[in-house]
Amino acid sequence: MSHSDTIAALYSAFAQGDVPFILSSVADNFSWTDPSDRAITRQGGTFIGRTGFGSFLQLLNENSQTTHWEVADYTSERDIVVATGKHGVTHRSTGKSCLLDWVMVWRFSDEQLISGRCYYDTARLEAIFAA
Repeated sequence: MSHSDTIAALYSAFAQGDVPFILSSVADNFSWTDPSDRAITRQGGTFIGRTGFGSFLQLLNENSQTTHWEVADYTSERDIVVATGKHGVTHRSTGKSCLLDWVMVWRFSDEQLISGRCYYDTARLEAIFAA
């Protein structure tokens, strides 16, 4: 399986809510970074290890509902995969929604997925958290 195929499988699992598959697909020391302000969204910051990544996914689910999920493109070179797409979310408490364009950068080492980082308009996401 190519690195792009691995990431495509993760996105498919995310769309289906298959967290066990996602967590089994990352290295023990996996690092995930979300650029949002943790003081506002709770899901912002860097999460280390499978447990940390699981916490991120749990916070994401507790805070918001995915209303749209689209992966547009993949680019891969050596041990890096870059993907682009859109993520529609509705905040569970405020009921506010937004549609975010995102870019995610994934890194592999020795065929293991060791890190991921998301880039998007954090101000748009953080705005839906405001009461």
